[in-house]
Amino acid sequence: LRACKPVDLRVNADEETAADKLIEDGDVLGAIGKSVSEGLQLILSVTGWFFFSYQDEEDLVKNKKDLVDDMEDGDDDDSSIDDHVILRLRNRLLSLLELCFSQYIPSSDEHGDDDTTVAKHSDDQISFADYVQIAAGRTTADLRMLFPKELSDAESPLLRSVALQEDGRLVGAFVRFISAKENALRDNEMEMKENKSMPQSLLLPMGRAIANNWARGNRREAGVFLRHIASSGPTATSIVTCAVDQMKKEDPVRMLESQMASLRQSYENWVEEEPDMDNEFPSDEEMKEFEEAEESHKEQFQHLEHRATQFSKKLGVFGKLSDPKLRPALNGFIREGVRFSFSNLDSNGEDTLVLGSRLSFLSILSKYASWIKKDKQAKKEIQSFMDEKEFELRRHEEFEDVHVDDLAALAAFRKDLGLKNLPKTSSNVSVTSELDDDQTMDDDEASDGLNELQSPVASVSSRTSKASRASSRASSRVSSLPALPEGDKESPQDSESDEDSHFSAGSSSNKRKSQTQNTYDENSEEGSDSDESSLGLGYSQKSKKARRAK
Repeated sequence: LRACKPVDLRVNADEETAADKLIEDGDVLGAIGKSVSEGLQLILSVTGWFFFSYQDEEDLVKNKKDLVDDMEDGDDDDSSIDDHVILRLRNRLLSLLELCFSQYIPSSDEHGDDDTTVAKHSDDQISFADYVQIAAGRTTADLRMLFPKELSDAESPLLRSVALQEDGRLVGAFVRFISAKENALRDNEMEMKENKSMPQSLLLPMGRAIANNWARGNRREAGVFLRHIASSGPTATSIVTCAVDQMKKEDPVRMLESQMASLRQSYENWVEEEPDMDNEFPSDEEMKEFEEAEESHKEQFQHLEHRATQFSKKLGVFGKLSDPKLRPALNGFIREGVRFSFSNLDSNGEDTLVLGSRLSFLSILSKYASWIKKDKQAKKEIQSFMDEKEFELRRHEEFEDVHVDDLAALAAFRKDLGLKNLPKTSSNVSVTSELDDDQTMDDDEASDGLNELQSPVASVSSRTSKASRASSRASSRVSSLPALPEGDKESPQDSESDEDSHFSAGSSSNKRKSQTQNTYDENSEEGSDSDESSLGLGYSQKSKKARRAK
């Protein structure tokens, strides 16, 4: 594995020597790949056999009555075990898995510079890298199920020691690999004959690990997984849907948080991929390519809206939420989405985005409208929150520059939720438009269906250029494996980044708020995973100008 590790010529002084280190023979690479895959399975099997034998010998596999008797005994052992054959096998397997994921070959876009500075890899080398990473992803999922985080609460010192709590590097690496294969997964939606092996090799292992550890699951990882609940073919949809059902049973509020993480990640990626016309005097061919790119970009947004619809449907049936915990959490969910939509700060807290450029996210958020419209108290709180945010927007000195499509998305969101429009005013006093308890919208019943919540696709742009965007991606890339945080760390309430976004259950009482306030723990250590979480938003304003001119 060390001999096969991809080479980046930019970090090697002697390029010829570095190039010679690459194994190019396809037969040799195939033999190595097969040995690695079988070797991982062998070590995992031996580790599992030792682990089961230990539990059986120590009588650790008990029924409910035995567990109750042990709790009554109250004899806690706080000791830990630092050296054991099971620990040694587990740690060696973790090292091998990291070597497998280090075979990842980034694209030239991830490097952010000219292709000539990136080592060239043959098709055989790329296939080998994919093969061993798929094997590593499968073994990682099995290992996370064999040593779940819950073992850290076990009575046995060995069980506490083997609990796989520090799995962020492996999870982050697998997320990076799946994100790099997202386009291949999406192709299944368009193919006449579905390639079932792709979602079964990538999504099934991740889904098993997420569902088995969901009580302490990682919301960012789940957000990437949930992207494929739609638009990736029937097999991917089936896998993700089954996993979501298990996640909802285990912790429905955490599942709702992962939905927001998924939607925001994809929305920010969609914004960053906005087509741009660099040539001020484009040829007919360039204009045709630009128009095709714009049409494809619009379709991507429609897929994102469809995903939000599918997410919303998983919350309940026949207008009734499947879990009462979801009702206060949905209030916070909508408020967090509104806060994000009105924000114009990037992941570094800097004012680099065009005012109102995120208002199109409200079109995605509106797919949850039917759940809020029936809750008068939540609707009243969201009305007040919306009024405050829109009033701040109107007072901004650049309000006249907010794009008409973005304002249309804002108006459509108010209509979908049955909220009153904010009265026009020139004063500096805060304006609110509280809804009366008896007030209803004439079209409430007509728009209850999630599929009918349609709204215009807003244009997006920012002050930064494509060059700065590429620079941002390049600076975020690190040579080590990416890491995903664990998922239970609280973050400051006012931060604008993905790492610090939160749910607030409303303002009815402090107790209620504390029970439903949740955080996204998307740590900046994942910066190398530029595919799945490009947090630094940098886009050119030329594309919006081109649309206006056209």
